[in-house]
Amino acid sequence: MLMDTGTLLTRNHEVKRPGGHSYRIREVHVRSGQSLAPGDAVCSLEYERTRLLSDDTTHLAECVFDVEKYGAVEVLDISAEVGQEVPKDGCALFSYAVPATIENALEPILTDLVKSGITTLHQSQSGIAADKREAAVEEYAQGVLPDRILFLGDATVFGSAKTGFVVTDSALYFQNDAETRYEVRFNHIKSWTQTEEVVPQENGDSEILKFLEIADYDDQTIRIPHTEGILDWANAGNLLDALIALRQQGKTRDSDGLIVFEDLPDETKLAYIEAIVWLVHHDDETIDVREFGELRLLMAQLNFSGELRRRTLAMMDDAGDLVLEQILERINLGVPKGAERVIGFSLVKDMVRVFKSAHGDEAPDSPQIALACNLLNIDDDQLELIQDAFEFDRKVLSGPASFDELKGMAEQLGSKAVAVGVPIAAIYMSGSVIGLSAAGMTSGLAALGFGGLLGLSSMATGIGVAVLLGVVAHRGVRWVISGKNEKEKRSQLRVLMLQEVLRNHQKAIAALGEDLAHFAQKIVGLSRDVVENKLKIEKIGKEMTLFADALAQIKRRGEKYESGLGSNADPSQDPSGEAEAGADRRGGKSA
Repeated sequence: MLMDTGTLLTRNHEVKRPGGHSYRIREVHVRSGQSLAPGDAVCSLEYERTRLLSDDTTHLAECVFDVEKYGAVEVLDISAEVGQEVPKDGCALFSYAVPATIENALEPILTDLVKSGITTLHQSQSGIAADKREAAVEEYAQGVLPDRILFLGDATVFGSAKTGFVVTDSALYFQNDAETRYEVRFNHIKSWTQTEEVVPQENGDSEILKFLEIADYDDQTIRIPHTEGILDWANAGNLLDALIALRQQGKTRDSDGLIVFEDLPDETKLAYIEAIVWLVHHDDETIDVREFGELRLLMAQLNFSGELRRRTLAMMDDAGDLVLEQILERINLGVPKGAERVIGFSLVKDMVRVFKSAHGDEAPDSPQIALACNLLNIDDDQLELIQDAFEFDRKVLSGPASFDELKGMAEQLGSKAVAVGVPIAAIYMSGSVIGLSAAGMTSGLAALGFGGLLGLSSMATGIGVAVLLGVVAHRGVRWVISGKNEKEKRSQLRVLMLQEVLRNHQKAIAALGEDLAHFAQKIVGLSRDVVENKLKIEKIGKEMTLFADALAQIKRRGEKYESGLGSNADPSQDPSGEAEAGADRRGGKSA
């Protein structure tokens, strides 16, 4: 039988006696069913005060609803009566229902489970210090986006939060002083039980050890001894029952961090690219060579298979029929619940990337990108951050920018990200805007010393290319750096990052070659009956021309990056060969 979570959302409001006088309730201002906001009057108290050389006089005191963290609440039952005396310790005036969020539902349970004197419980609604969030993520909740933390239990003496527990809407992460760790994924909980084990002692006696055992849907069991400090595991069944009930209500999520884009279903990847195709086609009713080349580079970054690339090309034939709202719905269907917001930021970043590649530095405002931002609830400040990240990526690889200039840009970017509520991680989830993979760009930025400034240093390896600052990647980069001073080291790091950009270009070129060969085979088959298949052959011929032009364009862009390895030129200023591509754009060459 599922727990009734309604009781978890009920709170009592108490009226306190203001002073040492005798107080009575004069009037109750609230009624059952009323919506109540912080600052609203709830009751009047009356009291008698005796003055020297005067008669007793009656005075009034007004009480207001002073609980701000829940926002507006609903009054349930009135528990006090007019004329009732208020005892010294106060009395319950009424009960109220708080908003039905997972945080509000778990609050009373976690408050009871925390072992007082050992752990200090911090709650998101009341504020969790950024340094505590980051410390917990770095130490034992790797991959969690800090702003997804609802509760943090700090079990350290000096408040470093390096041991304790973290609760999100997806999981509980726990680490004790001995660095014993547990991770309980809420949507994986199948059942739980309390067990005992008799352990013989050397003196002939025996000790009974008690455990909380949590079984998941993968037939795995998490076994937690009651002796683990920080939380009262003996009574944790209430928490697990509540989580199972909240899951049934759709309150829990699958993910509280970044996801591995390459592990998403093919249909989700295809929908992601469809959104970019929708952008470039509805911009001017055509897809030119430069836009097509950017799409191919993005598909190479995302490791599209040959079959998925060909499905993308077939979809381009009907690009005019694409509807963005429907595409976004399909993307969200294939994304783990809880990761939709991250995908949205990444998608808009790639839209900005492709749009700027077609229009250059003086790109006008795009009504298509504005529509995407509106549907994804991305405001102007957040869009500006995404565009700033685009420019920062280019500066990192351009060469002439000094370290101090880049550091200043990184500081501004990191501060703005916090202010507008966009994790930098989300922007790089599908790779950088200049063709570098997510792992390569983020570990490179960290090695350059920008990880902390951008809020990347608290992320850790374990979830693939979407993870920022992988320890192995970071150490690997450091190991190959042999410069005598920081300037030389930064120059070598830039070379390594450029080399990965080139590798992605080479992947795109190889994929184009494979697809051209595929078209050639189709033409051979169709040529057996030229008359009947004339239109099909002409269509494939046009597609092959577009592919060949894109191949040349990507080769030119790669050559510019390659030349940048030995100079301070900025290859990203003309990544595709502006002069050559300009004629194609004017001619309206389309997929």
